[in-house]
Amino acid sequence: MCKVIYKHDTFIDYKGAEIEFTLAAVSIPTEAVIIVDGKPMAASTKMLSVGAAFRHPNDAPDDVLAEEIAYGKAMARKEHTFFATDNGMVNTAVVEATLNQEAAYIKMNPGRYIASYDRAKERYLAAKAKEDYLKSLTEEQKLAIDVVARIGNLDKFLEAVEDHRKNISRPDGVVATKLLSQPKS
Repeated sequence: MCKVIYKHDTFIDYKGAEIEFTLAAVSIPTEAVIIVDGKPMAASTKMLSVGAAFRHPNDAPDDVLAEEIAYGKAMARKEHTFFATDNGMVNTAVVEATLNQEAAYIKMNPGRYIASYDRAKERYLAAKAKEDYLKSLTEEQKLAIDVVARIGNLDKFLEAVEDHRKNISRPDGVVATKLLSQPKS
C-alpha cells in the first residue's frame, strides 16, 4: 500500500505573481534490486517518488485537483527520489524533510519542474528591459527612433551610421561622406 504526504506552498515568479504549487511524496513498496558496479547489493523495500502540480494564476484554487495531479506525476516518474532497504528509513520525518527541501528548491529553480519557464522568463525580462530602456529615452531620442524605423533599407543605413560614427571620432576631424554618396534605392 502506498502512503502519500502532500505539501502546499507558493513562490513568486519573475513577473512578481504568487504561484501556488502542491507536492506529493509517495512511498511505494517495491522489490527492486539495487545494483552497484554491475553487482546486486541489496533488495529495496520502499521507494519514494515526488511529483509537483502548479496552479496557473488565472485558475481557481482547487487543492483536491492539485493533489491528484501531483500524485499522478509522482507515480508516473521513472526516476524516483530514492530507494530504501529498510522500511523504517522512509518515515514521515524523512518524507516531510524531503518535501521541504524540494519546495525550497522549486522556489529557487521553478524551471526544473515547469516546462518552458526559464525560456518564458528570459523573453519576459528581455522585453521588460527593452520597455524600460524606451521609457528612459528623451523625446528627441524617441523621435530619432521613429524616423529610423521608417527607413526602407535599415541594414545599409545602420552600416553608414556606424561608419559615420567611426569617422566623427577621428583625430583629423574628417567626416564620412558615405551616407551622402550612397545611391538611392
